[in-house]
Amino acid sequence: MDADVDAIDVVDDDDEDAGIFSISNDRQSEDDDTITVENNVLSAVHTKLTAVDKDVSAEEFMLTREAVVRFVQEPTADAQDGQKRNADKHGRANVLSFDKGDLVLLS
Repeated sequence: MDADVDAIDVVDDDDEDAGIFSISNDRQSEDDDTITVENNVLSAVHTKLTAVDKDVSAEEFMLTREAVVRFVQEPTADAQDGQKRNADKHGRANVLSFDKGDLVLLS
C-alpha cells in the first residue's frame, strides 16, 4: 500500500452516534466500508461512544489499572521486605566489631 495520502475525507451523518471517515489516494472505492489494497484506498467506519459506553469503558479501564498496580505492588513489597530482613540481619547496627579483612567505610 502506498504511504502517500492525497485526501482525507470526513463525513458526519445526521446521526450523532456514527460517522464515516476515509483516507484515500487518487482512486476512489465504491464501498466505503472496506479496506481495498488493490485500489490504494483505505476506508473505515468510525462510531462514536455513547455516555453509557463511556461509563463502561471508564469502569473497565479503572479495573484494569488497579489490577496492574496490584500486580506490580505485591512483588515490590515482597522484595522490599526481603531487603529489610537482610539489612536487619547484616546491617550496620548489628556490627559491633570488625574482623581482620572486613571492608569498612570510614567517614
